Amino acid sequence: MAIREATWADILPASKILAKAFKDEPAFGEYIHPYRDQYPEDLYLFFLRYLRVEYYRRPDHVMIVSSTDDESGKEERITGLAYWIRKRAVEIKPSLYNRTMIQAMESYNYVESFAYPNRAAEPSRVNVMEQVEPFQKHHWSGTRAESWYLAILCVDPACGKRGYGRQLVNYGFDRAKKESVGCSVISAEGKEDFYQACGFDVHVGMAKDAGGDENPLKDVPGGSIFFWDNGIKPEGIKSYGKA
Repeated sequence: MAIREATWADILPASKILAKAFKDEPAFGEYIHPYRDQYPEDLYLFFLRYLRVEYYRRPDHVMIVSSTDDESGKEERITGLAYWIRKRAVEIKPSLYNRTMIQAMESYNYVESFAYPNRAAEPSRVNVMEQVEPFQKHHWSGTRAESWYLAILCVDPACGKRGYGRQLVNYGFDRAKKESVGCSVISAEGKEDFYQACGFDVHVGMAKDAGGDENPLKDVPGGSIFFWDNGIKPEGIKSYGKA
């Protein structure tokens, strides 16, 4: 088992693993992609276009992959991906090059979508994760403004129960320990026990708790928000509407 930083060549296979792993997950699967059973081959396009853009949000955004090796030690294929974001009280912006590449990828995705539309998705829901951010951001305030946030984690369903997911989680915990900050994650439904077993030991609420009817995820299962505070006493955490 190997863990390494993702390369551009990993984006396509990782997007297909994400599509398999999240096909029936309530938010990415059922809510954003209600037509996935009719167009299962389109589901990966959502993740492909997401990863293309996020790949260039450096230096505080890190994609890592797990992989299998053959008997000679040569990498055979990737088995999972984790996308870790270093949240800060004062954000570090990407370089001019990366900002340019982000814009280029967004433009490329837009043009490509006409030739290869994601027919599995409901267009009005594709940007739901950006829409719900204002209802969640208060949790990352005070001492928790500095943390490594696990934005997305997936393991190929064919490679489950082999420790890949835990290794991908450990990467962020190791970085957090070196920097004396905590870790955070928003769990998919049914994955709460896994994240708690990995060390996320403080449950602070749900992604759908705030905003009432304005929160598009108010009726979507899952979304438990967990922290690991790394021994730091939480202070200055704001309530919804105060952040």
